[in-house]
Amino acid sequence: MKKITLAIFTFIIATSLLTSCSNEEIDPALNTDPEVQCIAPNYFQVSDFIDGTNVNLTWVPGANETSWEIEYGLSGFSLGSGTLVASTTHNITIAGLTSTNSYQFYLRSKCSTTDFGSYVGPIAVNSSTNDSCLMPTNLSAVRFASNLSQINLNWTAIGEATSWEIQYGPQGFVPGNGNSTLTTTNSFQFTGMSLMSAYDFYVRAVCSATENSNWTPVVTVPAVTSPPITNYAFMGANVYNVQRNGLRPLLYGFTQGTSIDYFDSSEAPYLKMQGNSNYQNPTITPGTFEINIRIPQSQWHPGTYALQGDIDVIRDGNNSYVHFIQFPAGFVVSGATISNGTITVTEFNTTTRRITGTFSFDYISLYNDGTSSSLGHVTNGTFDYPLDDDFFD
Repeated sequence: MKKITLAIFTFIIATSLLTSCSNEEIDPALNTDPEVQCIAPNYFQVSDFIDGTNVNLTWVPGANETSWEIEYGLSGFSLGSGTLVASTTHNITIAGLTSTNSYQFYLRSKCSTTDFGSYVGPIAVNSSTNDSCLMPTNLSAVRFASNLSQINLNWTAIGEATSWEIQYGPQGFVPGNGNSTLTTTNSFQFTGMSLMSAYDFYVRAVCSATENSNWTPVVTVPAVTSPPITNYAFMGANVYNVQRNGLRPLLYGFTQGTSIDYFDSSEAPYLKMQGNSNYQNPTITPGTFEINIRIPQSQWHPGTYALQGDIDVIRDGNNSYVHFIQFPAGFVVSGATISNGTITVTEFNTTTRRITGTFSFDYISLYNDGTSSSLGHVTNGTFDYPLDDDFFD
């Protein structure tokens, strides 16, 4: 009898302790559960035609989701242009089809009104996904710290896949509509990416010519937040008979408007102003041009001066000069000869830290293959720049 009483007493004490612990609020600092992602469903299958017009779709939930979205259309259709069907069960019948047509079907989990899993598919009638081709995990994408136009991707390979497809595009693009690249390593570097744009990235394993894994959940690389661009630090000019306004220093917003140069042949400082037609993008593309003007300290006041080419100028602190670079399609440019150049400084104010003026010049571009262009003209040139170099502090 004593043994029974002792056992009952022990059970009551243990139950009380467990109940007390279960009712105790958990310290949020101890909650280290990883953030739950909306997981793609598995084993997606589409039956053969039933009665010539219907097909059955079945799948296995990826996690605890209870809603899904199907998109289908004729083979080759683009996501976003197909027919959408919502489902709260993991099987559904699609009716009203034509057995003589070829169709493709996509499926994704719907975890909330704004949170969706990656698309599974496309698959055709009477087929299924190959779940032996496993989706990679731990996808990361970050900008390289010392070169923000480079984005580095890494992921963990699962299974025996030896190649992967990366799909990327502007933030919010639908997989299937992006840019694709293949790699045989579980990392990749993109160069020349815009600092002003945010990008989405997806990766999937490529197991054979006909077998791919599901796409990974999206990873977004945000645009680089730049300091506000002022109303000035811009150049305008008529080049190729087209007036181009809003030329700025390359990567302006991350670089200064003006800078000071010194040369071995002279201790005199030169003020450098740059106007690039594609200043937001560090990648040189056909049609890009760049105007670099340097003004010696002896001309840092209102006046009109000769503007020479950098090939001919003597950098003795007495001459302004221009370096004009073009990148026409199919050519590599080594420089240009300049003639009939004039620059007028209308304002040079170290109190308001501002320089404004006009310029014009003729040029003949010199190409690396030894040829040259016909005589061209840069007219209606204007500049309005801050004197933001430390030299003026």
